[in-house]
Amino acid sequence: MCIFKDSLEKLIDESGVKRKTTYSTGEAARILGTSTNTILMLCDNWTPNSKEGLECYRIATHRKIPHHSILEYLKNSNIYKELET
Repeated sequence: MCIFKDSLEKLIDESGVKRKTTYSTGEAARILGTSTNTILMLCDNWTPNSKEGLECYRIATHRKIPHHSILEYLKNSNIYKELET
């Protein structure tokens, strides 16, 4: 699991986003190097016990992505492999 934490820390450092327990969709997009629309799609595709999508929750009309959710996304995707090269 250490490889995923290290990869996430590297992404956070490179994005310029401050490390937090939850991120906005824009911050998550900067961390993962993708668009806000992609983050929204990943949130819409998430279901409990699924390895697809990105766990998030709503506060009014805003979505928040927990730090652990981004870590799980990295574990379940191939993004971390690209970070190692």
